Formats: sequence, structure tokens, C-alpha cells
Amino acid sequence: MKKLMGALKGLNFKELLLNHGEKLGFGLALLLVLLSLAGTEWSRYAKTPQEIIGAVKEAKTKIEASVWPAEKQSTFGLQDYDGRAQDVRGPLQLSRHEFSTNMWWPLYRKQELAKEPELLSVVDLIATPGVMAFGTVPKSATDGLMVSADGEAMATPAEADDIDKEFAPVTKSAASGGLGAEGFGP
Repeated sequence: MKKLMGALKGLNFKELLLNHGEKLGFGLALLLVLLSLAGTEWSRYAKTPQEIIGAVKEAKTKIEASVWPAEKQSTFGLQDYDGRAQDVRGPLQLSRHEFSTNMWWPLYRKQELAKEPELLSVVDLIATPGVMAFGTVPKSATDGLMVSADGEAMATPAEADDIDKEFAPVTKSAASGGLGAEGFGP
């Protein structure tokens, strides 16, 4: 018993299941099939094929020889199916086959067209004074002196005839001449 417990203690069950799991599954399936076969009762059919064929022929001769009584024939008499034949051959009445609800609904609702806005008068207007900082310098301070990006004083435009025109500062009067800047700025 100690040897068996020692062998089970050192056994890796995951490795055993991975290596031999198919055999275990096949054995269980085979055992299930054998148990189901053992639970059934097998026996031969008592009649032979010739006996069955003879019974069929005998039933056919009885049917051909039998005659219906008149009262049974009247219950299954011929009926006039002219109206039904006209329904089959005529046009179909689609109202019987139509859906009572729409089958396809639109994915998005239709949008209402834009209308003219309704203009209303102002009722309770509240206007408060505010302060806003503009990044402008008064015109009087920039008249006599121009400052470069380094913070050094530059010559005024009147003194700077020898400055290259491409890099010269642009005044408002020069900027408004055809560059599309009319009305832009103070």
C-alpha cells in the first residue's frame, strides 16, 4: 500500500492526462456502447417476407371486390367546384396576402426644411461694462522711433532710404494698397 501511495504522490496527473487522455475517452465511449447494446432485447421478426406479400395481395382483392353502400356514396358525392376553379384560373386577390404593417421603415427620419428665423425684440437686456486688453501701442509713441526684434532702436522710414525694401517695415498706407487688407486694423 505504501508503494502505491508513493507512486501516486509523485505522479503528474496533467502529464498523464495529456499523454493518455485519448485512450481514456475511447474506452469510456466503447463502454457506453457496450452497455447500451446489452440493455436492448434482440429478437427476430416472426413473419417471413412471403407471408407479408400474401397479406398485401389479400387486402387488395378485398378492396377491389367491396361495394359502397348508397348512403355512404351520397355523403361523398361529387361537388361543383366551378367557383373555386375560376378563383384559381382568375387574377389573384392581393388584399388577402398583403402585410398589415410596413415591411421596410426608413432608416432616418425626414428632416424638416429650414424656415425663416422668427425675429423677436429684446426683453430684459443686461449690458455690463467690461475691460479688455488690446495689444496695440498708441500711434504717437511709434511715430519717431522703430524698434527691432532685439530691442535696439532702428532708423525711421525717412532716414532708411538705403534699407532693402523687402525687409522694410510696412506702414498702414502701404498695406492697404491692393493687398486685401482694407478695413483690417485701426
